[in-house]
Amino acid sequence: MSWKLDSVTTLLMAVLILLLGAAINRRVGLLARCNIPEPVTGGIVFVALASLFFSVSGHSIVLDPSARGPLLLAFFSTVGLDSDWALLRRGGPRLLLFLSLIVPYVLLQNLIGLGLAWVFDLPPAMGLLTGSITLVGGYGSGEAYAQRFLDQFNLQGAEEVAMSMATFGLLVGGLTGGPVARWLMKRHRLPGASPAAGDHERPDGARVLVTLALVLACVAGGPALAQQFADRAFEVPAFVWCLLIGVLLRNTGPRLHLFRVHGPTLEMLSALFLSLFLALSMLSLQRWAQLGLTLPLLLMVVIQTGVATLYAIRVCFRCMGQQYDAAVLSAGFCGFMVGSTATAVAGIQAVTRHYGPSPLAFLIVPLVGEFCVSLVNALVLTGFLSLPAFRMP
Repeated sequence: MSWKLDSVTTLLMAVLILLLGAAINRRVGLLARCNIPEPVTGGIVFVALASLFFSVSGHSIVLDPSARGPLLLAFFSTVGLDSDWALLRRGGPRLLLFLSLIVPYVLLQNLIGLGLAWVFDLPPAMGLLTGSITLVGGYGSGEAYAQRFLDQFNLQGAEEVAMSMATFGLLVGGLTGGPVARWLMKRHRLPGASPAAGDHERPDGARVLVTLALVLACVAGGPALAQQFADRAFEVPAFVWCLLIGVLLRNTGPRLHLFRVHGPTLEMLSALFLSLFLALSMLSLQRWAQLGLTLPLLLMVVIQTGVATLYAIRVCFRCMGQQYDAAVLSAGFCGFMVGSTATAVAGIQAVTRHYGPSPLAFLIVPLVGEFCVSLVNALVLTGFLSLPAFRMP
């Protein structure tokens, strides 16, 4: 038996998760010091309680996460609205460098998955399911490939494995990035960033309305443009269009003396959209947490997380310049390579709340984590699936 909640009640539960996470982080100083995002803290408690409730009563909670899509588009709109031309010029080469570090790691992640599948005497397809399919691709990728492997290789239990790995990857991704950044800051004695000069006035009603109007213009225009250009050879996702519209508005509005983006208001709305999106994502975990993890899958999650952490510290941080931005980018790397872009950005929000702003990280991590990595992952998986071990008998 299940209890179905409508979209409004689901959104209310997401807000309650945020309040719960904030309350716990205030009372448990270690969580705040390690930059654990509040939605992750509250979400873990909710998943534990929901799983306990299911095991005792047999009842599950069916949620309506329909607000996740618009919230994600709204967040990427704020990323665009926060990006001026100077930041884009400075961030372009760094984005390409960061992306060049992602490609070999996606390969490595799948090689680790295949190696662990061999150790535990599992089929090779199971190794890919416990690699970048779920840890990078998340639920959507995991579900699609699980069905494919079931049809081609009769891989029983593929969906349960994929959903379990994606679930616990999301949880671990939310718990890893903040501590990594904190360790790097202390280990290398890095100074934080000074608050950006400019807007010091607090958000008020008028500024909130103007900023919200700009965000909604992006959210309305992004899907429309994505649909308009859907039949092209290279399809651009709606969230990228939202970001591009935001960049255009940010850099043309002030020059035409039409409006000016108020930084503190935009930052407040950006944090709100992302926190609600991540809280809704955490709510959806209660369904898959009921599946549980076998010992081999649990070890796979732990090993993949450990390797991602070492790569972030030893490779990503050093190649990105061993500066404050590099520490924040390393935290983001941990977030989306074992979890999702949402957990990555929530993690770097928690880091920058303690150590100061990093506009470069907020530009690079969402773009690489949500768009570029998906393309890289698809290409890498296509290469692996062309190997003899994955050919039809």
